[in-house]
Amino acid sequence: MRPRVLTQWTVLQTTIDYNKDTAGAIQNTEIEGTYLTRKEAYEAAKTALLDEEVTKNSFAEYEERTDPTEKGEWPYGEEVWVHAVAETGENFNVAVKTPPHSHLKHKGKGDQTGQSLGGWL
Repeated sequence: MRPRVLTQWTVLQTTIDYNKDTAGAIQNTEIEGTYLTRKEAYEAAKTALLDEEVTKNSFAEYEERTDPTEKGEWPYGEEVWVHAVAETGENFNVAVKTPPHSHLKHKGKGDQTGQSLGGWL
């Protein structure tokens, strides 16, 4: 029986504060969560910046990607699902990513089963 290979979808929030670094080179990225389906990850990305006190209207700009197939019209990158700018100038990008080569089976020193490692180590 072939091992089942799982793909995990990771939601990442990147913050760029252009007030501290006008080039935008200093960025802080946090893992918001990991999901087993793309749909769950997309839904989580859409609410990553929001809570009971912080709404879309709390931001100077708030844009949500709605169509995963749209290309060329979305300037924030193919994996970014939410782009927001705070009143203070901080920029937020929420992306949905899969780990590189997560679809491949791994068999090495740490994994003798040949099953997918299922994420970043």
